[in-house]
Amino acid sequence: MAARVTPAAAIGRPGPLFEFDGTDLRFDCAFRRCYDVSPDGQRFLLTRARPAQPPYSPVTHVNLIQNWLDDLKAKVPSSR
Repeated sequence: MAARVTPAAAIGRPGPLFEFDGTDLRFDCAFRRCYDVSPDGQRFLLTRARPAQPPYSPVTHVNLIQNWLDDLKAKVPSSR
């Protein structure tokens, strides 16, 4: 929604600023700001919820790499 504001602090009647399909575009605002206005006031940046993804395959194993820092130091010696 938007309303015109005059220097005399009069506020006009609010009306829709833009229209969109709410089933296609939802503001994803959980734990963060979901929009910002460009410095010139002419554009908006909106975050958008990702569309539902197809189900992924279940995780069946996990690779655990122990002492990886020692392995990294052996492969990439420091320049000291």
